[in-house]
Amino acid sequence: MFKILDQKEKEIVIDAMEEKNVKAGEWVINQGEEGDVLYVVESGELDCFKKYSGKPEPVYLKTYTPGEFFGELALLYNAPRAASIKAKVDCKLFALDRPTFNHIVKDSSMRKRQKYDDFVKNWSLLSSLEDDYDKVKIVDTFSSETYKQHEKIINKGDKEGQIFILMCGKVAAENDQNEVLFEFSKQGDYFGEIPFIFKKQQPFNFVALAESEVITIPGSSYKSTLKQVESKLIKNGEMYQKYL
Repeated sequence: MFKILDQKEKEIVIDAMEEKNVKAGEWVINQGEEGDVLYVVESGELDCFKKYSGKPEPVYLKTYTPGEFFGELALLYNAPRAASIKAKVDCKLFALDRPTFNHIVKDSSMRKRQKYDDFVKNWSLLSSLEDDYDKVKIVDTFSSETYKQHEKIINKGDKEGQIFILMCGKVAAENDQNEVLFEFSKQGDYFGEIPFIFKKQQPFNFVALAESEVITIPGSSYKSTLKQVESKLIKNGEMYQKYL
């Protein structure tokens, strides 16, 4: 979310932040409460839990680590807290108040979310996610990049995984002889998931066959939200099996 700010805006946000230290076991925010602060993790780890109707206990969603942020949904949508956050260990956080958030961050973040809102709602991979909270958190991780024709997007042998979503253009998975094994040409086609679902290195080079715009989703999103749709990722990944 902060990536879309220019340098001056980032400096204003940093100057407005206040340090907050929390002890292990302390609840920083509670689901259902009103919220007027966003938190950035400087050090430590915090667990996120969400209560769902029909389930007696809150469900663990993810762990926030240094560099990540939480609490922005209440500020963006003027809604109650969507989940609860508890410190696993002693943590140092930086808090950003609502007035600064509204003035500097909100408009830019909302424009990004609106840009991808319809796509995410209709993207088949996420159709089984019932909670809009999960979908919004994924949009926050989106990073858009454009690749020129013949430009390599993923190198064979890569161990670190990102998921790439095609927005427009055409991408191919190629072997070492530059033979096209798979093509991706429809909006919403995705690739790059092999290291996540099979715990193996990338077996192909992924190359843009035409100028292509893709969205990248980092590995941290797979470990949290996208883990919920792992069965779909595995089923889609069956087409790669004979090359692994």
